[in-house]
Amino acid sequence: MDPSVPEDVKRRMVRNMEPKEGGEEPLKRLEISVDQWKQNDFLSFSLDKFVLKSSFKTLRLLNIPSDCLQENSSGWNQNEEFIARMNIVKHLQVVNDLAERGVKLMSDFTDTATKDENQKQFILQVGP
Repeated sequence: MDPSVPEDVKRRMVRNMEPKEGGEEPLKRLEISVDQWKQNDFLSFSLDKFVLKSSFKTLRLLNIPSDCLQENSSGWNQNEEFIARMNIVKHLQVVNDLAERGVKLMSDFTDTATKDENQKQFILQVGP
C-alpha cells in the first residue's frame, strides 16, 4: 500500500470491503450523480470511496488471502505476506474488456461490409 495513503483512509478501505452484520450490504458500485460528473466532483473523492465489497471478491477470485488486512494498517508495509500479496496485485495486467470488444465488433463489421479502405472510413465516420 502506498505509504502516502493516510492510516484512517486505509482503515475505511478495509471496512468498505466487509459486509455489514445485520445491516445493509455495501454499495455494489460507486455511485456518482450526473451533477458530480459534470462538475468533476468525483475527483475530490477520498481513495476509500473506490473500494467496495467487490474489491474483496476480487482478492478471493485471485486466491489472495486477506487475513493480513485485519491487522493494523500501519504495519502492512513491514508484513512479508502483505508485501508478497501486493506484489501479485501490482503485476496484474488490467484490460478494458468492453472497449476491446467494441473495437473487435466494429472491425469485424467493416471487414464484412467492404474490403475497400475508403468505404471502411466512410462507414466509421461520425457525423455532427
